[in-house]
Amino acid sequence: MILQFCHNTMTLGKEDIRKQATHLKNMSLGKYTPYTYGDFSASSEYDQSSRLIHSDGFGIYARNNEGERRKKFTRGVYSVGDGAIEQAAGGAYVVMMHARLSTTGDSNEENIQPIDLDNIVGMHNGTVKGLEQNGKSDSHTIMAYFNRALSADAIDARSLEKVCCEIAGRASHVSGMNLIIYAKRQDKIIVVSCYHASAARSKKMKDYYTLHLMKGETTNITSEGEGESLDNHTLYIIDRKSGKITQQKMKQLEALVEPEGRNQDKEESGEEDAGGEEDAGEE
Repeated sequence: MILQFCHNTMTLGKEDIRKQATHLKNMSLGKYTPYTYGDFSASSEYDQSSRLIHSDGFGIYARNNEGERRKKFTRGVYSVGDGAIEQAAGGAYVVMMHARLSTTGDSNEENIQPIDLDNIVGMHNGTVKGLEQNGKSDSHTIMAYFNRALSADAIDARSLEKVCCEIAGRASHVSGMNLIIYAKRQDKIIVVSCYHASAARSKKMKDYYTLHLMKGETTNITSEGEGESLDNHTLYIIDRKSGKITQQKMKQLEALVEPEGRNQDKEESGEEDAGGEEDAGEE
C-alpha cells in the first residue's frame, strides 16, 4: 500500500502517479523483498517456495479540489497499464493505492482497498483475527471504528489510541495492524504502525511489517521500500497542507497486542504486579 500527497494547493503530476504505480507494481510482485508463502505459513495448503504475489485486485482513491475519484480492479496491478492508473489518479493532491493479498474475508471487489467511508478512506496491512464478518475482511471492521472516531472536526491522539485499543481488545490476535488513513474533514493523514513482535521474528520479516516515510517534493507513506522507518506501536498525524508531523508512542496498545512481552519486561526488571485495578488502568 502507498499514499502520496503534496502540500498546500499543489497537485500530483503524471510522473508522480507513474512512480507511485510502479512502486505498487514492484511491491505486489515481491521485487523489494522476495517473500514466499513459507515465510508466513507452514501449512501444506500452500507451496512453501512460491513467491508471495499480491494478485487479489487493487484499488485507487484520489482527492482533488473538485471531489473524489475511486477505481477498483479485480486483477493484479502489474497487469494494468499506466494510462488507466493515471486517468484514475491524475490531478489529485492525495492518491492512495493498495494491492490485495487475501488473508481474511472473501476475495471479491467489496474487500479491495482503499476502503472509502463517509469521514475517512483507509488502507490496512496485516491480519487482525476475529474481526471478519459476513465475508467482509477485518479491514472493514477496523475502518468502521475510525470512521466513527473521525466524525468530529478535531483529531485527538489519545482518542485515536483508544480506538486502536478497542479494536485490539476485540480481536483474538493481532499480527499486524498497519494503517494509512486519510481523514477527509480534517485534511490529515493518520498512520498507525502496529505489529506483533512474533510476526517480525527476523530482519526480513521486520522489513515486511515496517512502514516507511519518504519526503521530497511530495510525501509518500509506503508498506515497503525506501525512506525513514516508522516506529512500531506508534501513531503519526500528518497535516496534509503543511506537512507537519506529530507522533505518539501507543503504550496501552502495545500492552494489549504484546502482553507477553510486557510481562517479560516486568520479570527482567523485578517489577511486581500491583493488583488488578491498577493493571486494568495501565491496560
